Amino acid sequence: MEGYPNLAISRSMDKAFSLAGARIGYLIAGEKFINEMLQLYAYLPQSSLYAAIEALKDLEYMKENVKNIIAEKERVYQELKERKMDVFNTSTNFILVRTDIPDMVNLLKEHGILVSDVSSQLGDGFIRVSISLHEDNDAFINILSTIIKH
Repeated sequence: MEGYPNLAISRSMDKAFSLAGARIGYLIAGEKFINEMLQLYAYLPQSSLYAAIEALKDLEYMKENVKNIIAEKERVYQELKERKMDVFNTSTNFILVRTDIPDMVNLLKEHGILVSDVSSQLGDGFIRVSISLHEDNDAFINILSTIIKH
């Protein structure tokens, strides 16, 4: 970051490193910015810091994990397209879906499937589906298919 002392790039370690819930990430920054941020270091939970340090030691795991998330996302995207869902691909670990089925978020929740209602930001019927483990994604697809058939 030479030549850019006030620039900082931050990244979450949630999905790629399987540390969701640890509220940890990393920062790439110029020296001036890093010196200011070091004051916050003392406020971070030690368990999260240890988890982050250990995760950074195994970058091959992270790369394989990201590869699996991308493959799962593509699979879920295709499964939803086959079910004639209005699906929007993203560059993230989630897929946007627009549905005309009223109260889809609660219908899924009744079956133990949690998705985010983003209709207040994007318009009626929009839900955000986070990509998870293969088995969890299958559960979502199966329950969604049951709801669609009714």
